[in-house]
Amino acid sequence: MDSVVIAGLGIAGSRLAGLLAASGFEVTAYDPDPLYRKPCGEAVPVNDYTESIVRKYTKVKAMVDSFKVIVDGVTVYDENIGKPVWFIIDKSLLVQNLRSEAQDNGAQFIWGKINATETNRPSSNDSVLVDARGPFSPGQGRVIPVYRVVYKPKIDWPMNEVLIEFDSKRMGFYWIFPSDSSNRLVNAGGGFYGLSKQCNLPMMVKEYIKRRTGVEEVKLQGASLIRIKPKIDLFDRENRVMKIGESAGFLMSITGEGIRPALLSADLLADSFKKHGSDFISLTGHYAKGVSPLVRETVLSTKLFEIVEKQPVNKRFNVLASVPRGFWRRYFQAKLSLNGVILSALKEPGRAWRLLPFIAKLF
Repeated sequence: MDSVVIAGLGIAGSRLAGLLAASGFEVTAYDPDPLYRKPCGEAVPVNDYTESIVRKYTKVKAMVDSFKVIVDGVTVYDENIGKPVWFIIDKSLLVQNLRSEAQDNGAQFIWGKINATETNRPSSNDSVLVDARGPFSPGQGRVIPVYRVVYKPKIDWPMNEVLIEFDSKRMGFYWIFPSDSSNRLVNAGGGFYGLSKQCNLPMMVKEYIKRRTGVEEVKLQGASLIRIKPKIDLFDRENRVMKIGESAGFLMSITGEGIRPALLSADLLADSFKKHGSDFISLTGHYAKGVSPLVRETVLSTKLFEIVEKQPVNKRFNVLASVPRGFWRRYFQAKLSLNGVILSALKEPGRAWRLLPFIAKLF
């Protein structure tokens, strides 16, 4: 029987553990905490794939069809798309149910950090290690602090609307998402690339939500990390390590979306294991081919954000304000592609002409 060791039991690791254990693999998975605590995004784009998972494993707390994007206090995009675009889910329940299914299928969980002998594997070892530790996985990339608060606002916040407010100087954004329509709760927070050490992120977020909505009652608050990798990192052949989710770099840089990429990469790696077992050369080739559309989407997202970041501070606003409405619509619907970027620009040349030199850099 082929054996697989998984480091990390967030969304990606838990999903993979369940799929492999159900297929007869000997699965051992490590995680420091039996309670999933990462207090970040709860949004999942609506499509047939995500709906099948969301409806089976978790609770839909709200549906989003309306988006507002603000840059430095100026609204640059405001649209009701007219159909559900995002699920707002109970992320902790999703992880809990994925973990339970994995254990029911025979996966063995060890509640503790994986040790160095497991992560530095000899090439002769027949088993494979899967790194699913997200931002806590070692490697290059920027680790960005994120802080969020789930609370009841004083104003009547529309439970179908998402607000994203960019700060071009700090290169990051605040957000306000619905969190639970039945209790009228919202999930608000912020994370920034260019945050100086002197800045107090929790205080910044609290001041922002107080200014935007007021706070009637705080339900939950906490900090976490996200890691933006300089490139997608799918495997380490020398040590027989595969990578999924945020550990591989699958995180959308503009909005921080990570749930869908985590699930997709886990499913694609599980399919590769089922076809090739621990034959590492065949395994890596099949995984790299299957995950290539997700790689292209993630890389494009990162490149677009980096193009803005590399501009002089006084020019970033003009670039972000020139982004066509069609781009934002595609991005929120998880339909981002290079062709889509070009098509959006061509449909709104009066707004997007400033972006042509930057689009050229994507080729």
